[in-house]
Amino acid sequence: MPPVLSPADHIKAKEFSAFLRHLGFSQCLQQFVEQWRMLVKQQDGSRSMREKKSHKPDRSSVSSTRSRKSSSSSPPPLQVLHSRNRVVTSVGMEDDLWTLTGEDYIAPDFTNGAGTPLEVYKSLQSRGEVHFVPTTPYFKAPPPSNLPLESLNLRVVYESGKTGFEEEKDLAIVADTIVAGRYQMLQYLDSAAFSRAVRCMDLNEDREVCLKVIRNSKDFFDQSIDEIKLLKLINSSGDTEENCVVKMYDFFYYKEHMCIVTELLRDNLYQFSKFNREEETEFYFTLPRLQSIAKQILKGLRFLHSLGLIHCDLKPENVLIKSFSRCEVKIIDFGSSCYLTDNLSSYVQSRCYRAPEVILGCKYDGRIDIWSLGAILAELATGCVLFENSSLPQMLASICSVCGEIPVSLLHEGRNTQHFVTKFGAFYEQREGKELVFHFPIPDTPPETLFGYNDPLYLDFITACLTLDHRRRPTAVELLEHPFLQHDYGSAHSTPPPLKKKVHSEDGASAAASPPTEMDPTSPLPPS
Repeated sequence: MPPVLSPADHIKAKEFSAFLRHLGFSQCLQQFVEQWRMLVKQQDGSRSMREKKSHKPDRSSVSSTRSRKSSSSSPPPLQVLHSRNRVVTSVGMEDDLWTLTGEDYIAPDFTNGAGTPLEVYKSLQSRGEVHFVPTTPYFKAPPPSNLPLESLNLRVVYESGKTGFEEEKDLAIVADTIVAGRYQMLQYLDSAAFSRAVRCMDLNEDREVCLKVIRNSKDFFDQSIDEIKLLKLINSSGDTEENCVVKMYDFFYYKEHMCIVTELLRDNLYQFSKFNREEETEFYFTLPRLQSIAKQILKGLRFLHSLGLIHCDLKPENVLIKSFSRCEVKIIDFGSSCYLTDNLSSYVQSRCYRAPEVILGCKYDGRIDIWSLGAILAELATGCVLFENSSLPQMLASICSVCGEIPVSLLHEGRNTQHFVTKFGAFYEQREGKELVFHFPIPDTPPETLFGYNDPLYLDFITACLTLDHRRRPTAVELLEHPFLQHDYGSAHSTPPPLKKKVHSEDGASAAASPPTEMDPTSPLPPS
């Protein structure tokens, strides 16, 4: 009885062959390919026998016949599920990723970039779906072992005469509570995956600050240590005002929580953009303001990249407004940041702003932050996330609809390419029930629909940020010289009205609320 090969076996065979090719073991690779072909042929013969015994053809027999190179019949049409946000989603067949020849599977003939439109894909008479096989996959190099040692002086603030664990796992956020004998809680600001932010009064310096309370978890504690190390480096290496990054004042350990004290800023770009559209006030993100925001973020990225750092999580939530009237912003949250010399993680960046080289598993650098900047500016201008991202294959198709086909060189380098791309340039995913779903880009969307404005300089700037080949994508230093940032668009429009919290009465009417006295996470800071 010949072995039954599953799609997972094909994936493993592909990965092993790529590994042998990367190491230069050509003789071992040849032997492996020959043995693999024999296994595939045995399965092919077993399938043929089963099909002959059956009077009624099933899905797998149709798919197997379709995938043969010698077959002259056209493949059945793909069933379109839906078309939205510049992506067509279709259903394939269970065996669409199988192949009956080891040669096709191990070394497919791939000449085009990924992102084949649906109509072109339909014209392929012998699809015979197989995974795309990278020929030069990127393998992570270990970090250098000769780095100098440094130390961090962590201040532990505790109550004298008391030991043991705290009664509550989470530090209570209560108005007027004084933390570490110095920081008086005034207002709950926001929460994130591993921290909560509180507006406080620094009783020693008589100034308002932001107290970031890390959640009580070993993993979050370790991540906060990394953030403190980077904030110390950032604060000691340059002017945080000039470089548009948040300033850290203090850090300490208190009641089983790591706490980080930084300057107090305003709403993040996501919050303010949402408010600006929902309240139907004068539109804030005009071209002059987008120009100003882009320039400030690039100054911050230029500074970070000069230190050998990658932010790795640039998104509207991590760009805070310092002044609404002057359109001043700062970059925050370095909890996911890393050095170029680190063993770079394959899982960085929030999905909406994730660069294609990260998705595909290629080597990356600070230019992944540049990609995120392009997506952020488009979102601020339109109020919508630029790329459809319910799944990574769908996001890749959406990226192609905006930016064109993904270059072959990127696909060959990507460790993850085979999980998303077939050799004919289609993006696929396997859902529950072994259902294969394909995603195809819908190109030729008007620029103003994608990016909010049709200004040539602005469009050229966004296009540069969203260059698919990261090796050709400009750096922060280069983009700061872009004509879009040098052009005089005139003064920005008038300052938006002060932010007001809306409350709803029992009869459904809404009114502006007075400043809350309790720790309300939805209450805004006073405008500047």
